[in-house]
Amino acid sequence: MKDIKKGDYLLAERGCPPYLTEGKTYEVIQNYGDSCLIIEDAGGIIEIFNEDLETVRFKHLKGYPKVMEVSAYESFPSDRTFKRVVFTQKNGWYLAWNYAKTLEDAEEETACSGWKYARDIEEDKEEHIQQIDTSNVNRVEVIDDKGRSYVNWKDSNNVELSQQDDGKTLKIFIKSR
Repeated sequence: MKDIKKGDYLLAERGCPPYLTEGKTYEVIQNYGDSCLIIEDAGGIIEIFNEDLETVRFKHLKGYPKVMEVSAYESFPSDRTFKRVVFTQKNGWYLAWNYAKTLEDAEEETACSGWKYARDIEEDKEEHIQQIDTSNVNRVEVIDDKGRSYVNWKDSNNVELSQQDDGKTLKIFIKSR
């Protein structure tokens, strides 16, 4: 559980300690390295030591909140499918902020609703790449936890982006102009 960071959600599962509620989602508000502060729905703050996180049964809900398509129907009919900010998954349901279609909208929303089905929006991933103008780009850098792993900088570089494998792979093509 070392990869837990502020803003992540933890879902308490069966066998959780008595001071936590099974099936309840807790938001991580701080990770101090040796312990995490989590907040419950009612606003109470609980500190859990990382050594205890290894034994406490949590499901780490990565990637939330995120914009998804939600529906009450598994077939996602176009007239009954909505774009919403989903902030967690609980007891087989996806919980989303009412009427919030963007992460910015969600900042002001307090009411939420449950949806039986949710799926990622692949179109948004493709649109995001198409919005990046690479016509003037001549430097490509890949930065990881060790710093700059890869740098390619030439005036003659022509850079193109491609998202493949259902949005899971980003390919960068560097060609000479």
